Amino acid sequence: MRSRGTMHFQTLRCDQCKGIRVLGAACPDCGAKAPKNEVNANVVRRRTSVVRVDDELVIRRVQFSGAQHAQPSQVLDAIKSFTNAISTFAETDGSPAAVKAVTDAVAAIESLRFRHDSVQILRPDLALARAISRTLAQISLLWEAYKPVLTASTMAESVQLSEGAQALLDGAGESIRKHNARADAVAVFEDHTAGSLSERALKALRVNRPGLSLLEVASLGATEASAEVGVPVADALGAQYLTLIAVAEVHLDIDRFRRVASEAAQFCHKNKLLSEIAAAPEAIQALVEGNRAYAEAITAFEAVLQHEKNETTLIRRIIKLHSEIYEGVGLYQFVWYALLSGMKQKPFHKLVMEGATGAANTLLNSEIAPWFQGSDAYLRHAGQHGGAFSIVDGRVLFKLDKPREPMRVEEVIDTIFTFFESLAATSWALSNALSNAGIEVPTPDADAAYIGMSKFKTAALWLSDRGEGVCRSEEKDNAWEFDLDGVGGVSEIALTLAMAEGTLPHQISVQRHASTDPWLEIPLDMYIAHADMLSAEHTPSEFLISLLKLRASCHSGSQPLAGSGDFRYAIAVLGLFILNSDVTMIRHIRQVEVLARNAGDLDAIKLIHEILLQSRVKDRHAAHRLKAQLNEYVRELELNLPESTRVRIQR
Repeated sequence: MRSRGTMHFQTLRCDQCKGIRVLGAACPDCGAKAPKNEVNANVVRRRTSVVRVDDELVIRRVQFSGAQHAQPSQVLDAIKSFTNAISTFAETDGSPAAVKAVTDAVAAIESLRFRHDSVQILRPDLALARAISRTLAQISLLWEAYKPVLTASTMAESVQLSEGAQALLDGAGESIRKHNARADAVAVFEDHTAGSLSERALKALRVNRPGLSLLEVASLGATEASAEVGVPVADALGAQYLTLIAVAEVHLDIDRFRRVASEAAQFCHKNKLLSEIAAAPEAIQALVEGNRAYAEAITAFEAVLQHEKNETTLIRRIIKLHSEIYEGVGLYQFVWYALLSGMKQKPFHKLVMEGATGAANTLLNSEIAPWFQGSDAYLRHAGQHGGAFSIVDGRVLFKLDKPREPMRVEEVIDTIFTFFESLAATSWALSNALSNAGIEVPTPDADAAYIGMSKFKTAALWLSDRGEGVCRSEEKDNAWEFDLDGVGGVSEIALTLAMAEGTLPHQISVQRHASTDPWLEIPLDMYIAHADMLSAEHTPSEFLISLLKLRASCHSGSQPLAGSGDFRYAIAVLGLFILNSDVTMIRHIRQVEVLARNAGDLDAIKLIHEILLQSRVKDRHAAHRLKAQLNEYVRELELNLPESTRVRIQR
């Protein structure tokens, strides 16, 4: 955004050098000063008008009143009004209409800031409110920045001074623009019609970090998280951290989230009790159950959001959601931290039996209490007991054993989001410490499927992440099927999927969408046996035999993949060594003979016998002819890994 007004300066010829100078100012060419009584009427008018604006603003400021959140559109409109007013002021040398326009524009900005900063800033709108507050503070400086520009004695001075003012104007609204960009990414995560929780989280990461694969995002997240929290972070926890940061930057207190995550991560990482607590099977199982409970609670709440539009009903559901997460997730976190802090020494399962409120109270009376803000029991009780609260005229009335003052709905929501903020930071820190200690918190297959991260879904996401257009993906009984856009072989893709860790289906089929090639069937055990050759010390001839065995085990449609060309290539390579008196190759060529015999390739067997005969009889002319034939096979033939546009892996 740029002020477009051009100011006018009266000019005349310099008496000494005859150059052009501004009335009332020194000559820019020779430096001759203007006479003392010389006045530039345009400059005087502008300076007088600036004083009038300042005088009027003094009156306006004492009239500011009220408290109301400013909206981004109001702020951007205020900036536009200011730039238009400044342009008018410059073009008209501070006309009465321009004085009023500038006064109105500056007063509007300052009034907007006064009302906005008078409102209590609460979650989940805290981040936006802060972005608006920073922007209003910045644009409130615009008038003071432009005053020297408008009152400059010369055009050159005005242009020089305008650079700083224009830089301030150019930066105005940047905080709001950054917030809106973050909000766009988080909107993807919050769009409950766009897939499962996990799918949306991954999509949001892509929006937030464009141009990077998920693996690159995870690695980047681990690096950034480690730098922020001061302890090592695994890639998986790095991706999770970036997701949490994205949500916190929009709906939570990002500064507090970072602080709690960092302090809790260091506390857990160096805690000597971590492994001892984790040794109790119920301690790890509790985290597994907590993860599932969180997913169920969020899923149920999103189902309500899809259909329920009544605000009061939604507030009730949020309070109940808080209570559900407090009991189903918070309970286990509270017990873990109560034990890690040394405040409790009882067995894990006994502390769980004592309930969430007891463990939370322990933490709220400890040195780590600031990490658990929002964990007070009254909201838990309100959500757990029927008739424990009511909502009247925008206030929540609590009907508990211990009397409590009514709270504004906005304050209740802020407290609930503070609890979520605390839980997210401390839960992530604990998970990271367990990961660093090599302690696994497993995700059962049923739970992974529930959150949309089953192995099949993960495979489909991996394909998309590597740039493969997935036309169709289907999970059948003990089989996965993927149809992909594009061209080229898919063996590497299919084998990578089949070799992933964990329980997988017996059959994985990958094909290019338009392919009509016969299916290439590869037995996984044979491929793994061949791949293992790469990680150990083996001779080239051993590797050659391994590759031939792999191809011989594969089928293209109903036919074996290994054909006469495969056998002749292998025979030629080995035969040349044998004819050059390397008898160590005889055992390898005998292996080729077995494979050729199984394939019914009598010509290949005959060739092997001829090579072995010549190695014994030493007929120089016959050997020379045979070597020429073998060299031709080596030049014209080749032996490659099995490849096709349609590949089926059998496990």
